[in-house]
Amino acid sequence: MKPPAKAAAENVAGELQQAIQHILESKSRRKLVVAGPGTGKTTLFKKLLESSAGDKNSRLTLTFITNLRAELDKALSDLCQVSTLHGYCQLLLRKTPAILGGLTKSFVCQPEMASLIKDDWTYLRKEAHRSLFT
Repeated sequence: MKPPAKAAAENVAGELQQAIQHILESKSRRKLVVAGPGTGKTTLFKKLLESSAGDKNSRLTLTFITNLRAELDKALSDLCQVSTLHGYCQLLLRKTPAILGGLTKSFVCQPEMASLIKDDWTYLRKEAHRSLFT
C-alpha cells in the first residue's frame, strides 16, 4: 500500500497530465493557461508550439512579467519569439510608423504610469470631496 502523500502526489500528477492532454487535443486556436508557479506551464507551451504549424518567426509568446521573459526565452527561443507585452507593443510601434499616431519616433514607454495615474486620481477625488464638504 502506498503512503498517502505519495498516492496524493500521483493523483495530482495524473490530473495535471489529463489537463495538459485536454489542452493539447483542443481544436481552438486560442488557449488561455492560468496556473501557479511550477505547474508545468512552460512545458505545456513547448508542447503546444511543437505541435503547431509555422516557424519561430510566425509564433509569439507574451508575458506580463519581465523576469519570466528571460526564462521563457531560454526554454522556448528555438520555437517562438518571446517578449513582454510592453516590449512587443513598443516593437510594433517602432517597426510600423503608420500606427504611431501622435507619438514621436523617440517615444518612451512608462508601463508603471497607469498605477501612478490611478493613485493621483484617487488623491484628487478625495481632495475634491473634502473641499465640497468643508
